[in-house]
Amino acid sequence: MLEANPYLTPAQVKQILHETSEHNTARGIKYILTPNNGYGWGVVHAPGAMSRAKDMRPPELDIPVSIESGQVLALEVVGSYSRTPYTELGENGENRLGEDEVEIEASIPSDWERPSRVTYTMEGDIIATVVPEPISESDGAWRLHATFRIINDVQSLTFANPTIRFTTSAPTLSDPETYALTTRETINNMVGEEGRIRVSVGGNVQPEIEVTSPDGGAAVADTFFVIRWTDDDPDDNARISLYNDMDTDPDNGKVLIVSNLAEDPEGDGDSYVWDTSTLVEGRSFYVMAVIEDGTNDAASSYSTGTVTISHTGGNAPPSVEVLEPDGEGDTADETFTIEFLAYDPDDTASVSLYWDTDAVGFDGNPIARDLEEGDGFGSYTWDTSGMEDGTVAYIYAVVSDGQNPQARAYGSGPVTIDHSQGPKIVDYGPIGDDIALDRPVRVTFDSEMDRPSVEAAISTSPGHAGTFSWAGTIVEYSPGGGWDPDTTYTVTVASSAKDTSGSPLGTDKVWAFRTVEATAPPDPPRVTITSPSEDETVSGFYWIEGTGTDLGQGGRVEVRIDGGDWRTADGTGTWRIAWDTELELDGDHTVSARGLDASERAGAVVTVNVTVDNTPNAPPEIEPVNDRTVNVGDPVTFHVKATDPDDDGLVYTDDSELFEIDPSTGRITFTPAE
Repeated sequence: MLEANPYLTPAQVKQILHETSEHNTARGIKYILTPNNGYGWGVVHAPGAMSRAKDMRPPELDIPVSIESGQVLALEVVGSYSRTPYTELGENGENRLGEDEVEIEASIPSDWERPSRVTYTMEGDIIATVVPEPISESDGAWRLHATFRIINDVQSLTFANPTIRFTTSAPTLSDPETYALTTRETINNMVGEEGRIRVSVGGNVQPEIEVTSPDGGAAVADTFFVIRWTDDDPDDNARISLYNDMDTDPDNGKVLIVSNLAEDPEGDGDSYVWDTSTLVEGRSFYVMAVIEDGTNDAASSYSTGTVTISHTGGNAPPSVEVLEPDGEGDTADETFTIEFLAYDPDDTASVSLYWDTDAVGFDGNPIARDLEEGDGFGSYTWDTSGMEDGTVAYIYAVVSDGQNPQARAYGSGPVTIDHSQGPKIVDYGPIGDDIALDRPVRVTFDSEMDRPSVEAAISTSPGHAGTFSWAGTIVEYSPGGGWDPDTTYTVTVASSAKDTSGSPLGTDKVWAFRTVEATAPPDPPRVTITSPSEDETVSGFYWIEGTGTDLGQGGRVEVRIDGGDWRTADGTGTWRIAWDTELELDGDHTVSARGLDASERAGAVVTVNVTVDNTPNAPPEIEPVNDRTVNVGDPVTFHVKATDPDDDGLVYTDDSELFEIDPSTGRITFTPAE
């Protein structure tokens, strides 16, 4: 039971408990005056509360940590959302009529291409109205933001994923550079933690490290101290060294504590137990961490605070931390491996493990008792075969040395018992808007299926006739004649679908998509032939030329002679193609041209009739010019006569310095001189 508690903090914890508990009116004047603390009496739905708390984690952005310069990327920002039947009260206790507002945001460096082809969808069993904001640019980043307004009621704990999809491309660089991309989720004005992903473009990412403990508080150590840090080097197996230093100048006085520690692959943090038993009483030390990947310059970090050595004597208490389950979708059928860290500097303590139906009270059921603490990592394989299917179990550990108070700790998330042996859907589609009219429904299962039962279980609303096809565990449903345009289709895969052993799917899978709007078909391609012209006589090597319209990107022009093969011309708007007429017989021929668009739709064929004449040409014949006697100073005129066997037109020329000849008549006139 949860009683009204004016000391319950922080505000986000209050709100999460508010949204996942049964509500009764709190009585008392103090609750009327302070409604934000008046939670009344109610039973908290623990799985719902834990799920809603997980919703505050940063949305996932699936992007490679190292990409090529100028690489085009199709990215998804996937948030998390959960809802219980009790999600109905607002931050100040007012009735919100069951509405939740989920905001998903992402930032992409403005050096990258402006995001395009952006879609916003709520995927899963939740209905939401999406209110996207225009893409904006501020503080050196493109910012995407959308609000998902959820108003439908649910009967049990229900999950969904608010999702933003978009396309962008990395900048074109001459030298490698590292960029940061961020995501954040906000639920009902509760702002979640910012997620930050470092991506290298055109080269290797430099590692990062930050010492988180000691953190600036009054840290004191006797025989040991647990140093903690976070590190990040996604594309290398980096190594870490730790030092103690009495100041923050790395060039003097630092002393090596340990070297060659492995960088943890998840980047979620790491720790090391530092033996401080031989250090001088009363001295204070900073901790310095150095990370090296062998490719880039080393990165380093100093702690924000110091550790003061105090050898006061006495027995130090033990400590314990549960590592697994960690709240990252842990499930168990027959067994589950529990992992923990336990320390006791001066005793061999014992560790006991328990499971609980919630994460409060340390009042659960025993799993294992009196495991030996080994000053560090420990694990235990829990037999879960007898646990009830669907149980959500929170694991906690208790460590005791027999001298100090026990240390206890819950894991950061539950493990769900799942004994179901039925098949599961691992992928499905399409989803989103502007789906092509010929795109099939596609469902992927995790095992071989009984195909008739699957085909009988798949339906669409509105209904649409179609055909099924299979490839292993993948089934596709292709719409006969295409989907209707501008229509929302709801697809259901009913729980009656069975695998080849007869096990049913168990639960219905339902999703929706919307098809593209109807558009008028584009104009067919058109071409003209500008050369040769109708009835022209051609010979030798000849360029056929013309123009084209409505061919679009990927279109082409084709030309053929008579009924021969089509050949592709160079160009589309203006085009041409070479024709060696000497390969043709002399006589009449037809030149044809047509245009085709990218979908192979051909336009009308245009033709030109020509005559090919490649007969050899005979030279002209000149009649002899008789000798004449002339007087100096008297003008002289005579004519040169010539004929051409091919009846070609004649042009007269000369190479004499005494006279010039008329090019059209052959007439020569000149006056002789001394």
